[in-house]
Amino acid sequence: MSLNSYFPEQFEQLKGFFISATEVVRVLKIDPEMRPMLIKALSRMDEEKSFPHALTLCPQAFTEPVSYFDSLYEILRQSYEQNAQPLAEQKASNDPAVGGAV
Repeated sequence: MSLNSYFPEQFEQLKGFFISATEVVRVLKIDPEMRPMLIKALSRMDEEKSFPHALTLCPQAFTEPVSYFDSLYEILRQSYEQNAQPLAEQKASNDPAVGGAV
């Protein structure tokens, strides 16, 4: 049985959390005991083709904005460096201008 069937109201709230187009970074605070379950749920949502959001976990505590965003920036920079080449190859293979799929 899926997590969604156990916690349908919480999943709807979580989906609503992603709707706003005005925020680009959101901090979600939860009970530490619920963290593994939330990560599992977010991972499943992130794997859905219809899910248009990029999710990044940042272990830095949000005690003050500067250190949190410095940490988040470093995570994003490392992720970009690790994935730039595969993403460029994927983009080229899907680009009809360079003979890729339409």
